[in-house]
Amino acid sequence: MTDAKGNVNGNAVSIDSDGLIEGNYDQVVGTFDEMGLKEELLRGIYAFGFEKPSAIQQRAIVPCTTGKDVIAQAQSGTGKTATFSVSILQRIDHTNPTVQALVMAPTRELAQQIQKVLSALGEYMNVSVHACIGGTSIRDDQRKLESGVHVVVGTPGRVNDMVSRNALHTDSIKMFVLDEADEMLSSGFKDQIYEVFKTMPNDVQVVLLSATMPNEVLEVTAKFMREPIRILVKKDELTLEGIRQFYINVQKEECKFEVLCDLYETVNVTQAVIFCNTRRKVETLTEQMTKHDFTVSCLHGDLDQQEREIIMREFRSGSSRVLITTDLLARGIDVQQVSLVINYDLPSNRENYIHRIGRSGRFGRKGVAINFVTDNDAPQVPLDEQIESSSLATEKTERRDKSKRKNNFENEEFISGNLSSKILNAARRQLHEDQEGGDADEFSSKRQRNFSIGASSLASNDEEDDQQGFEDYDDAVIELNPQDEVDLERFIVKKESSQMNTLYDIIQAKIDAKKTEAETALSQADPNDFNMRDMDPEIVEMYVQIGVLLSKYRSGKIPKAFKIIPKMINWEQILYLTRPDEWSAAAMYQATRIFASNLNPRMCQRFYNLVLLPRLRDDIDEFKKLNFHLYQALCKAMYKPSAFFKGIILPLCESGTCTLREAVVFSSVLTKVSIPVFHAAAAMLKIADMEYTGSNSVFLRALIDKKYALPYRAIDAVVNHFVRLKRDEREMPVLWHQCLLSLCQRYKNDMNEHQKAAIHDLIRFQGHYLISPEVRRELESKETDDGHVVTTLVIPTRSDDTMEF
Repeated sequence: MTDAKGNVNGNAVSIDSDGLIEGNYDQVVGTFDEMGLKEELLRGIYAFGFEKPSAIQQRAIVPCTTGKDVIAQAQSGTGKTATFSVSILQRIDHTNPTVQALVMAPTRELAQQIQKVLSALGEYMNVSVHACIGGTSIRDDQRKLESGVHVVVGTPGRVNDMVSRNALHTDSIKMFVLDEADEMLSSGFKDQIYEVFKTMPNDVQVVLLSATMPNEVLEVTAKFMREPIRILVKKDELTLEGIRQFYINVQKEECKFEVLCDLYETVNVTQAVIFCNTRRKVETLTEQMTKHDFTVSCLHGDLDQQEREIIMREFRSGSSRVLITTDLLARGIDVQQVSLVINYDLPSNRENYIHRIGRSGRFGRKGVAINFVTDNDAPQVPLDEQIESSSLATEKTERRDKSKRKNNFENEEFISGNLSSKILNAARRQLHEDQEGGDADEFSSKRQRNFSIGASSLASNDEEDDQQGFEDYDDAVIELNPQDEVDLERFIVKKESSQMNTLYDIIQAKIDAKKTEAETALSQADPNDFNMRDMDPEIVEMYVQIGVLLSKYRSGKIPKAFKIIPKMINWEQILYLTRPDEWSAAAMYQATRIFASNLNPRMCQRFYNLVLLPRLRDDIDEFKKLNFHLYQALCKAMYKPSAFFKGIILPLCESGTCTLREAVVFSSVLTKVSIPVFHAAAAMLKIADMEYTGSNSVFLRALIDKKYALPYRAIDAVVNHFVRLKRDEREMPVLWHQCLLSLCQRYKNDMNEHQKAAIHDLIRFQGHYLISPEVRRELESKETDDGHVVTTLVIPTRSDDTMEF
């Protein structure tokens, strides 16, 4: 039991000032191979992309796999999901088709994410994982559970419902996991969890994981756990240290939207999450952003399950760059591309703040969190004083209240980490104009939004009192941390300014111009034309030896010197030294993974077209099939959809030499991988405009069968692709007719009458005795509002209706 001090079963479980539990387990296992895991599980772990366990995985997997109760605390993005997923897969018996592990999560999105991780890690174990979440069919859940599953992941409400209906049997459960345990054991879920727990065996193993573990939560665990092992990842190992945090004092609630628009012009938003405290605020902000031509999407608990799944799928794939949401996504959701979190409203407690900003900087990556602070929020700001590396950006008002100035600045500190170099440059330019004798009255009459980093001293305030024309002037000394500038440089949008440039701006512009000129020259030149004498002979020899290593590579680590090639300006020259044509298939996969992740789409297209595509075609030509590692490389190339189509698919179609075997292999990737809709539509437009070959029909059919909601222009181009062959003297192959049938099946309701008539006329000249009647039947049928298909049949009648016998 637990006493008032938080003692669980007689063992003290205390919390320090930062809300961290005290660990009683310090054993560390450095690699997955040393954990004694099943061989099939290890294959799944390495296939998933894991190479070395994280800090929490090194400490928690072994005690979890041995059946001990565990309380584990580690910050967001450190691999907690993989920790209990590996442990579950190690403990269950895949030959026994009963539920042996139950995982509960607070949100549907998190439960679905856990299910995908478990399925991926258990790919080679023949394990069945099912997600029981609200908003889906109860009958589907019941049928799936009756068919036999090994692991169930769900939300408390639906799991409790399945148990009460006797659809989910808990008598064989070995392991019970609560992810985001502090949220799960709150008043909203505690009763439902306890009802489910009472039906489990007495010796069931309980595992709790979360980034925060308040004392009251630990008190509740006395009902569930027996002498638990407590594991804490220390502060210096937390990924929160890689997240730069900034505050913007917007003074009033009404000013937040204007500041957000200013940030859009200042910060290069790649993929970001904006958090609000209420659903109404989410919808209002989404409407405001849409009216100002900003592309955003919103997600909150009032949306039905299908809408939430579509929004999350688009955000994960990159189709949607900015997501506005409530705390629904604050816990556990892993979208690795997110590097910026904006707290439009400050959270009500420190735990939610940690979970929110943990959406960026996942698994050791760099991230940035920007917080909007109003005057009413000022008492909440100290909640983050315990989190290091914070900085504050305050808004200056046009007239300062002298009565609020303080006289004691002896212990003044300048906060490291600045909002952006662009803001500082703007402040310098404004100061320079003022000193040149600009019209101070005209300047003060304009409402401008300026930001100052740090605090001004007493001497500077006194000087402002003496200068009547410079009431907005702040001569605070700015102390810049070079590392902060490097971290934030990638968020800054470089724009040309019409204002007066400083000497620094002129010099920097010339440097950038020379750099751009050099990059253009290197990217447009043939690697064979580079003069190797311009390079250090030792560098040349090193990369030649790396090429020899890659020609024999089978598995293991890739040399670090090779991994940094994509970051070099002359990467094509360096790559040429390694002789890509002699790489092994496994080395080609590793290279594709590295270059697809680090090159921009334009450079990635060159790598695909000059290195990857020739190797793939040669392998198919020689062996009549594609090597497994090369097929993995082809799938990995889809990480950059634009480069994939421009560097592989379209050149393959334009070559005119693409065989049907090659087309089938390459198109199989299109059917397995999700593609952004507009990339698929653009590819269909390009292929439809090309001269007809059999391979073009294979690629078109693969894209058509994905059933995307295509723009009208794409559908019209594909229809014209078929119609223009009406008078062709060649007899069209079966592939052509199958592609036409797929088009009519998928998009008949999107065609107009003119297009349908043109296809009717087409099949009179280019017909197939089996497929053409199906095409005609599809065009003459239509789908009603209730989903039924109605086919209109024209039955000819005789002129004489008299019946003769």
